[in-house]
Amino acid sequence: MTEKPKTCLRMGGIQLCWESSCCQLVVHVEDPEMTVKESLVLLDRQNEGLDTDYWVIARGSESRDTMSSHFTALIDDGPLEVLKTLSFKPYLGLGRETIRMTGKKCKEGMM
Repeated sequence: MTEKPKTCLRMGGIQLCWESSCCQLVVHVEDPEMTVKESLVLLDRQNEGLDTDYWVIARGSESRDTMSSHFTALIDDGPLEVLKTLSFKPYLGLGRETIRMTGKKCKEGMM
């Protein structure tokens, strides 16, 4: 039986590790005024199982243009399975948004 890799998050002098794999996503929101926090709250409320409270948002990844905003998030297996069932188009507000996998997997210490 293969052991899952550990994912670690450093916060100050504390390192938290858990057995999981995770991947990096780019979230595309078609509202340039919506903040990352607002997006995460709505994604969590409207899509059971996404657990956005546990998503790690990459520092400095938020960007906007006149039509949309974008940010990068690291998520683990549970929300990834939910996104797959939604064809990576979760509900957000009155529509559906696009989430794209970057192909990058988390490595120990990446977070």
